[in-house]
Amino acid sequence: MTSVMLQRNQSYLVRHKALVNRQYKNLQLKKILFLRISMIARFFFLIAFLLFQPGHAKSTWMKRDDPGKLITEYESNISALPIAGKLKRKPWSGDYWATYRGGITFRWLQSKGVNPFRDNRIKYDHPDAKKLTPKEIDLLSPAEKFDLYKGDYDWTLTKLERKRTKVMTKKNIPTWWGLCHAWAPATILYNSPNMINVKGKNGEHINFYASDIKALLTYNLHLFGKKKKSYFLGSRCNVKFPWYIKLLTLGLMPEDVYLSTVKNERCNDMNPGAVHIALTNMIGLKKEGFVMDKTRGSEVWNQGVYAYKSKFLNSSKRKKLPLKGLNVMGKVHKVKTTVTWVTEIRPVKQRVPSEKGLRTIVYKYDIYTDDDGDIVGGKWRQFTRPDFFWRIDDPGIHDMMVGLQDIYSKSIEDIVPTPKRRRTRPEFYNLFKKTARQVMNSQAFIKNTQELVAARKADREEYYRELKDYYLKNYKKLKKRYRR
Repeated sequence: MTSVMLQRNQSYLVRHKALVNRQYKNLQLKKILFLRISMIARFFFLIAFLLFQPGHAKSTWMKRDDPGKLITEYESNISALPIAGKLKRKPWSGDYWATYRGGITFRWLQSKGVNPFRDNRIKYDHPDAKKLTPKEIDLLSPAEKFDLYKGDYDWTLTKLERKRTKVMTKKNIPTWWGLCHAWAPATILYNSPNMINVKGKNGEHINFYASDIKALLTYNLHLFGKKKKSYFLGSRCNVKFPWYIKLLTLGLMPEDVYLSTVKNERCNDMNPGAVHIALTNMIGLKKEGFVMDKTRGSEVWNQGVYAYKSKFLNSSKRKKLPLKGLNVMGKVHKVKTTVTWVTEIRPVKQRVPSEKGLRTIVYKYDIYTDDDGDIVGGKWRQFTRPDFFWRIDDPGIHDMMVGLQDIYSKSIEDIVPTPKRRRTRPEFYNLFKKTARQVMNSQAFIKNTQELVAARKADREEYYRELKDYYLKNYKKLKKRYRR
């Protein structure tokens, strides 16, 4: 009897468990179905919302797009702006010293090695500086060479850069991270260096190749951080675009519809009117370089701008300009501008030709001018556009980079005359004593010369006087002698 009841209970439990499982599965299926229907409904609702949104009519620039933020004084009249321009000196190209490679601690001259799990150009132990051979010194990274040049056997700069990049511990570092924020302005501020050989503080002979010096110049600007004076036009779009950006890039969504949905105004990028003023004033009139972020989105790719060339496709008749909330009469000009910028190249030993690394990009936009011909706004006619422009003043040499000026000056001696070094107070004192001694010697020489000339003059007068007396006394004798 007991066994029969146990069998019945077990059978009941099995059937109950199967029923519960079926109910749970049905519940899960209903939940999944509900979520899918909800997602589809949201998708169609969003599409309908986007399609019936009013266009983005804003065309004048905001405060962040005011050209005065980049240029102290500028010309805005379209008739006074050159249609083409370029800098007097071409910016040089170089590496952006990627973070995942250790920045300027990357041993770019060294072979990769045989271990596939450890790149010995990036992850290496600090060597014993006193035991380094000339060949080993030649293969060091720019940071290590500079430490060695200063006699810093503790590798202070190298360790600082390792700490910044976290290359020894952090994994999956984005490949676009690097020092382009310092490399790009360095290409404009400094002349292109050539390789040199110098003697370190402790007597080591060190080859600083062109890319080694470029890396140190780049890092020098990086060390100043926010302390350096900068000028910024536009704003950084520091967000990852939502999925409907893909529809925009594929041409499945009108740009004005996209603009009306972008909540972060900084992702609309600069007004093309301000862009045109910046290019024509900085490059065309002032011949001063600046940096642009040529990409839209969270990734920042800073590139030095070298030249531009604009072509006016057509201009409209006088009409009301499409400026939101403003009643302005003027003209609309369709413009195509080709901008020449500097891209990155792999590290090199020698100075590279100035043409290497130059690239071009084409921007198409409309410019709005009022009745006086002044640019008052504009509108982009393409998705590709720069994110922001910026530039810095030369901050000099950072305290951690003492000695870099001597290296840089020597590396450009063949193209730029060496600037005269300012003398110290003791040097001025010694120069004064030397000059005073020379003046005194000159005065003594002049006095002696004057006395000598006077003595010779007196002797000559005495001689003439004696000759005259002799001639007068012996006139008759001389006359008879020379008659014969």
